[in-house]
Formats: sequence, structure tokens, C-alpha cells
Amino acid sequence: MSEKEELEKEEVNPQTAESGSEESGEASADQSDDIQKQLEEEKDRYQDLRQEELLFKMKDELTAFMEKQRPITEAIKQIQQVSGN
Repeated sequence: MSEKEELEKEEVNPQTAESGSEESGEASADQSDDIQKQLEEEKDRYQDLRQEELLFKMKDELTAFMEKQRPITEAIKQIQQVSGN
């Protein structure tokens, strides 16, 4: 095959090149949308885990508060009984 024939064979049809480029751009946009969606899902998952962590922390703090409050409440009950109220 001559050089001219090889070059003609390698020439790209402009219509094919454009549609290939458009398809590539669409695929790129789809991939970008998928990545954006995954990012949003991961962000939501992180927020859910963070909220769950805060709930556990609040539970622990409330439990500690109640343990400290229990003897105070008992002392107040005893004082009220002694004073007749």
C-alpha cells in the first residue's frame, strides 16, 4: 500500500469525528452526573453518621446528668418529708 493510500485510510470523516466527540462529551457528562450523584450520596451518608454520633453523645451526657441528679432528687424528697410537705 502506498503512502497516499495509507493517509487516505487514516483520514477521519468529519461527521464521524463530530458525532464521536459528541458521544464522548455525552458520556463525559453522564459520568460527571454519576460522580456528582455519588458525592451527594456520600455526603448524605456522612451527615447521617454524624447525626447518629451526636445522638449517642447526647444519650451519654443525659445518662451522666441523670446519675448526678438522682441523689439530689432523693435528698430533696427526704427534706420535704422531714419538713412535712
